[in-house]
Amino acid sequence: MMTGNMRERWDGPHWRWWALTGGIGMVVLTFVLVTLASTVLDQSIAALLTLVLLAELLILSMMGSGMLSATSRRMSRGGLARETATLDVDYAARARSTFEKERDRDARDRRTIRYAIMLLPVLVACVYLLAR
Repeated sequence: MMTGNMRERWDGPHWRWWALTGGIGMVVLTFVLVTLASTVLDQSIAALLTLVLLAELLILSMMGSGMLSATSRRMSRGGLARETATLDVDYAARARSTFEKERDRDARDRRTIRYAIMLLPVLVACVYLLAR
């Protein structure tokens, strides 16, 4: 019930605002967790928060580019195995309609935009910490 409701909102007409809210929530949650970790480790909050926010920037950027969700054919076939001579012969791409291509492009664009919007609060917090 809860998952279906959240998915409906996440993919609904206001998905941009939900992405921004998710980014803000991620920064707040990161701040709370880093504050707890810094008191336990007796370290500077700003230094730990900057490191964690930079890691979040890297991971969200990779997710937005599709790097973590798609694998290449070579990775699917076993990495750098010596089977690459017949790789292009074995893979026969079926003809795709323009509708399918457009749908896939729209989904990739929407994913990229969503992660870019989620990155905004993280980037602003990181720049604030670096400028302080």
